[in-house]
Amino acid sequence: MEFSRILKVHKVHHHGKYYRVDAIHLCEPSPQRTPLLYQAGASARGRAFAAKHAECVFLAGSKPVVASRVADIRRQAVRCGRNPANILMFAGMTVIVGRTEQDAQNKCTEYRRYVNPEGALALLSGWTGIDFSLYALDDPINYVKNDAINSAVEALHPQCGSHLDGKGTGRVRRTRRSGSQNHRIANPGRRPIGGMDRRNRR
Repeated sequence: MEFSRILKVHKVHHHGKYYRVDAIHLCEPSPQRTPLLYQAGASARGRAFAAKHAECVFLAGSKPVVASRVADIRRQAVRCGRNPANILMFAGMTVIVGRTEQDAQNKCTEYRRYVNPEGALALLSGWTGIDFSLYALDDPINYVKNDAINSAVEALHPQCGSHLDGKGTGRVRRTRRSGSQNHRIANPGRRPIGGMDRRNRR
């Protein structure tokens, strides 16, 4: 099968304000002939952009956080004249599995032994633009408007309505301690832990 029509392959010469290229494009066109827009920003501006333009949206966070953001994007999509079902949502999660339930739990315990709390805070600081060295261990983190990942900043602050307590009954405010604990293993999304024997018990 012919991969491309050689006579139609040519260099792209473009020198614009934001992008410059003098090369042959390395990817074949998508079926819809326009770029697939995969968006990954859950701030208010990010959700508005996704509702208007995105085909796919990546989200991270607890189940209620992701659910509320999905609902908001779909509501805004309707207002933009789009079919909300055409926007595909992808929720990030870290899955830990083992042959048995106990194996999976043991893996999780082992992973946690390798975590450096200061390293976790450094990662979180990079995402949020917040200097956590300015806070004591149990001081509540203040909301800071900056150019970092706004949805990550919002997740630290209850007034932004993006973080629920464990029972889903009220907002909780992150501290330096809880921030380092919540980001010890991968992203702050869901972390299902279980063994293959769970399936056999159903």
